[in-house]
Amino acid sequence: NGEYVFDELAPGEYCLKFYVPAGMGVSPADQGSDDAADSDGVADGTITIDGVTYTVVKTPVTTIVAGENDMSWDQGLTPVLNSIGDKVFTDSDGDGIQDPGESGVPGVIVVLEQIVDGQRVEIAETVTDSNGGYVFDGLEDGEYCLKFLIDQDWTISPSNAGEDAATDSDGVTDGTLVVDGVTYQVAKTVATTLTGGEIDMTWDQGIIPPVEPASLGDVVWHDRDRDGIQNDAEAGLAGITVNLYRIVDGDRVATASMTTDADGRYLFEGLEPGTYCVEFLIPEVYGISPADQGADDSADSDGVANGTVVIDGDTFV
Repeated sequence: NGEYVFDELAPGEYCLKFYVPAGMGVSPADQGSDDAADSDGVADGTITIDGVTYTVVKTPVTTIVAGENDMSWDQGLTPVLNSIGDKVFTDSDGDGIQDPGESGVPGVIVVLEQIVDGQRVEIAETVTDSNGGYVFDGLEDGEYCLKFLIDQDWTISPSNAGEDAATDSDGVTDGTLVVDGVTYQVAKTVATTLTGGEIDMTWDQGIIPPVEPASLGDVVWHDRDRDGIQNDAEAGLAGITVNLYRIVDGDRVATASMTTDADGRYLFEGLEPGTYCVEFLIPEVYGISPADQGADDSADSDGVANGTVVIDGDTFV
């Protein structure tokens, strides 16, 4: 029941010391007006006994007279509470490791779960701060795990990459969850045990930002002075077929085709990042301008002659 007594004491001055094991804190002393119910000792360093370190809690000195029975010397102990957290970060290179320069992601919902009778029970929720940081504190000893709710435009990073637990991404994809009508991807961590006032700030989640679609294009023009540079007076050519190819494993894969507009312009939009090349089908009545002339890449001609092709009886170069 936590009770103790020292009896058959000679009259005199006495004080008490309590040796408190790890995982317990010391209650504040002399609270309230009832001396029989308050906590009396204050922390006074540590002591190691048989290899185990204890916190020493010591009371003031009290005088006992003959026949006195003073049962008012109590000591309150508190469980030392634990913390868990760290950061949700932008994993720009998608390697699952928080590298220098990869910033935190604000506004991400993080859910804390406790393992109770083998089941994951949600006990708290927070949102990452302006630096992507989050923390759950005031936790009793036990098993905990985390869920990160990720916008569907982002991609969950690979988990447990590298050897540094403080910088890797910890959650793995675990379906989706709808919150207030919004569907999120779920990244779930394994369970971890917190004990003895542990502050575990190694639980990170990397997310890969959405890829912005790319575009490629410009103009086919009548290079009247044949210098390979588009001058202000040189108009575009309408109706020129332009084919787009993506390079996949060294091979050209046909991706899209279009014709230039009235101003000679063309634009392929909504492209995934990658390596591409462009093919212009030029009627044989035209010659091909010299490529890569001058210092302005936005005004020079880029293509080089690469044989001929006959389509529906018409020859193109």
